[in-house]
Amino acid sequence: TLPNCGDLGGLTKSAVAKVKIKAAETADGLSLPGLHFPPRSSWKGTRDLAVVLVPGRAHDVFAHPFAQQLGSTLSRKGIGVYYAYNRGRGQVADIAGSASRQGSVFERWDDAVLDVDAWLGRAKQSGYQRIVLMGHSLAASKVVTAMAHPHVAENVDALVLASPVDMVNLGQQVYGPEFAAMADQSRRDPRSMLTDFEHDWPISAGTFN
Repeated sequence: TLPNCGDLGGLTKSAVAKVKIKAAETADGLSLPGLHFPPRSSWKGTRDLAVVLVPGRAHDVFAHPFAQQLGSTLSRKGIGVYYAYNRGRGQVADIAGSASRQGSVFERWDDAVLDVDAWLGRAKQSGYQRIVLMGHSLAASKVVTAMAHPHVAENVDALVLASPVDMVNLGQQVYGPEFAAMADQSRRDPRSMLTDFEHDWPISAGTFN
């Protein structure tokens, strides 16, 4: 059970000083960047509980203060936090180890299993005994997908789904009649970009599928 953390407040200067840039290596060779908020207690050599937060589509720790607040607050309570970027980071992203462009425009759903597994492994390697896996927004569905794999689930002690979203239903509402046409083009030409439709978020046919 997580302790009552009260008001999350802002990110303090002392908390900023303790944030560390980390990377997680995926089984297919990508090096995913991320941030680690180590618990204050870790300075005494003890690391019990960590939260691995997987952000939603194109989310960024600097654009979403709640992630900073969560990390700094739980750190003060003796709980580590990883802000665990996946290959859906940003709309278009270059990630070390990848021969092709990544980002939410090009990501493939099943790759989320590799990304989540890599961050859980990173937390275990850092000495954490228990892990809470947290998926925010679109990543809520990603962590559920990952948890269907026993080798992932065995490293997770609790699961948090924060503001989960149903992308299919949302897409049907946003795009209306165009949604069916986008689905048809994606099936016919899975390597194309869906650029002929009135929407403000670029997406590839492969990602749409």
